[in-house]
Amino acid sequence: MTAHASRSHATWSASASARLWACPGSLKLCSLVETPEKESEAAAWGTACHEVAEDCLRNGREAVELIGRFVTTKSHKIEVDEEVAETAQVYVDYVRSRTSEAGDDAQLGIEQRFSLERLNPPFEAGGTADAVIYDPAAKRLEIVDLKGGRGVVVEAVGNKQLRTYALGALLTLRGLDVHTVKTTIVQPRAHHRDGRIRSEELHVADLMEWGNELRSMMEAASIAAHDFDQVDPAVWRDAWLKPGDNCRWCRAQGQCPALAAKAEAEARVWFKDESGEERRNTVDRLMPEEVARILDHADMIQDWLNAVRAYAQNQAESGVVIPGYQLVEKHGREGWKAEVEARVRGFCDLVGLPKDKFVTPGKLRTPKQIRDALAKAGLPDGTLDSAFSVPNTGTSLVRADKTERAAVPAMAQRFFTAQD
Repeated sequence: MTAHASRSHATWSASASARLWACPGSLKLCSLVETPEKESEAAAWGTACHEVAEDCLRNGREAVELIGRFVTTKSHKIEVDEEVAETAQVYVDYVRSRTSEAGDDAQLGIEQRFSLERLNPPFEAGGTADAVIYDPAAKRLEIVDLKGGRGVVVEAVGNKQLRTYALGALLTLRGLDVHTVKTTIVQPRAHHRDGRIRSEELHVADLMEWGNELRSMMEAASIAAHDFDQVDPAVWRDAWLKPGDNCRWCRAQGQCPALAAKAEAEARVWFKDESGEERRNTVDRLMPEEVARILDHADMIQDWLNAVRAYAQNQAESGVVIPGYQLVEKHGREGWKAEVEARVRGFCDLVGLPKDKFVTPGKLRTPKQIRDALAKAGLPDGTLDSAFSVPNTGTSLVRADKTERAAVPAMAQRFFTAQD
């Protein structure tokens, strides 16, 4: 079983179909991003959930059997807890039930890799479907996709990622007698009016016709990439970049000129014109319809700002000076040192602190909670300072004139000494 985090992606991957379809120029912009893509904890959680699900399907296990184990992803180590197990199990149960319903002659492909080379695309195109089930009696091919997220609800109808999976599976698994193709989303942690499991079913002819549209969009992305150095940047931007909801997962959003322009226009913030004069913020003049439109773009604007911050952070860590900003240590939550917990409990008992003031069911209360309780009991501040620690979890880039924390050197400067 190949670790999910280590898998490579095609130039046009199924998971990026919706974004590249909506914004053909993003393929070229993403190829220019030099900063390594950071894996979020949410993405790592989803990867762990997929690995648990795959393990269960391949080895006949139940997800609960894997609780307590750890899955190592690109940048994180995720513990398999009850929520991971429950999410994976919903998907596993569905795949097993659909395979069983299809009968003894059913075929199940787990983490089914496929290529779209039979479409003769202008670049490598393909992906990996979570599960592919062939029902010979119904002459149906079903693609099942596990979504572990809870924040973004994924629609099944018209889903370009799943249709790309379905098309790839159909072209790769040649020789199967297929009349219809079903694509199914399993998203246990997100509420949807159609339930946690929802599907779309297409006739093979309709899917192949959609495949022609997909091939056309690939050609558009190829033309956009070719034109990048051939035409005026503003002309290229207006022709090939289409900011919107599709920007959420784009690596280039922090460097995208079209997204920056749209975010500025929709946010109605203060910007200086060429003369240096500030334009008045127009928020108080907005009509309700304008407010609604701006709110519709709020997530896009915030995603852009987050991408800019992440880019600036990476640049600063590489030693680039961001004017007016500095790196400072980022601290995590303070916690008790493992070797002193028993002594802290004994001390609190000794000074007569009520037990509910220093113990919460199953564990010691936080240092702040116990400090506050001791202060109310009249004990001097700092009594337990040596018993807890505050971990350093990295750096943050902040405005130099809005922090009292000392500047720290960039990571590049910490590990390398400049030579004259």
